[in-house]
Amino acid sequence: MREQFSAFYKPDEAALANMWKSCVFVVDANVLLNLYRYQPKSRDDLLKVLEKVKERLWVPHQAAMEYQRNRLRVINDQRQSFGTVKTQIQESYHELDTRLKKLNLSGRHAQIDLVPFLAQTKKLFDRFESKLDELEQKQPGIHDHDQVRQQLDDLLGGVIGDAPDQGVVDDTAKEGRERYKHLMPPGYKDEAEKKNEFYTFDGVRYPAMFGDLILWRQIIAKAKDADGKPFILITDDQKEDWWLKVGGQTIGPQPELVSEIMREAKIAGFHMYNVARFLAFAPQMLDVQVKKSSIEDAQEISRQNAVKSRDTRWAASISLRFDSRIVESSSAVREVLRNVLPLGSSIVIFGHSGLIRIPEEVSGTEFATIAQAVKNTLPLVQAMLKVRKTGQSYKIVFDSTNDDTPDDEDPSN
Repeated sequence: MREQFSAFYKPDEAALANMWKSCVFVVDANVLLNLYRYQPKSRDDLLKVLEKVKERLWVPHQAAMEYQRNRLRVINDQRQSFGTVKTQIQESYHELDTRLKKLNLSGRHAQIDLVPFLAQTKKLFDRFESKLDELEQKQPGIHDHDQVRQQLDDLLGGVIGDAPDQGVVDDTAKEGRERYKHLMPPGYKDEAEKKNEFYTFDGVRYPAMFGDLILWRQIIAKAKDADGKPFILITDDQKEDWWLKVGGQTIGPQPELVSEIMREAKIAGFHMYNVARFLAFAPQMLDVQVKKSSIEDAQEISRQNAVKSRDTRWAASISLRFDSRIVESSSAVREVLRNVLPLGSSIVIFGHSGLIRIPEEVSGTEFATIAQAVKNTLPLVQAMLKVRKTGQSYKIVFDSTNDDTPDDEDPSN
């Protein structure tokens, strides 16, 4: 049976090791764009690993074009993040100051004097804001020299695929319309969002919703000329038209994709990694050092991108309140939560409260299981699970603490 349905089987350790020794590494546009989002040390680690396999790197023309088209937008987003953080800091301090002053304890309590506390807190907030101003000055803008692109120019010279002509793009679009009707990967997940989007480059008009399929067709064409070498695609695209997912967990590449490229290109194997997994395997497979913080950074950016790509289409929210005697840091809480939450979940923690958002793809029957996992993992005081699709809500009381949130109130508001 395995021979007939090999696409449903994960490669074992020996098979993966052999693939890494001889494969062509294909890099997607999102991998290149994420270099602007990583911390400098994480960026250096990824570039170091890619340099290690430079002779076996290949970037489809579609991926390189999407990188160039979106590069300035990502740079601008990174620069604007400083203003967003500073606004949050100012609003947080204002809220704290307002709430404490409403207690009207000044001169009325023998032990509590809020004036020096607020003064010290203001200094702390101001110091952090000043540090952000310093960092913002160092953050490249859209008119500055792009050091990342310079590094990529050096790394990827001679490994970019050929551009398609209008006929190839039109044929792929025609094929895509039929494939998307039957939810045949990849790319059908982009249809609704990009149906009416088009762009032109070098005299060729591209329909945006078929970008992933154009990329895929370019990979298959390259594989046909690779003398049977295996292919590994590195991508941070997390949609289900690339990845097989069950219960919010990623199993591997969609079997239809594995079957198609193996059948058409007659290659020795095909596999996919996101950047975090690629970096995690690199030390073992390529004998190159990668810092744990770089892998964690790649994981976090991948999750943030998944949140943005869903356009905040959440199926459910869990609001949290923490016992300050147990929870020591928000980073520790996030790290524990990531192990029990489905990919793409959003985790926001501020002070002793937090909000978890569950992605839309998670089915209703899985919500209770997820909430129970959260309960078993963290010293929570309470959580409420709100199902947006049906309006039904699940209230989970973890101890005797009273919950003052009405059942019909959305805790994410």
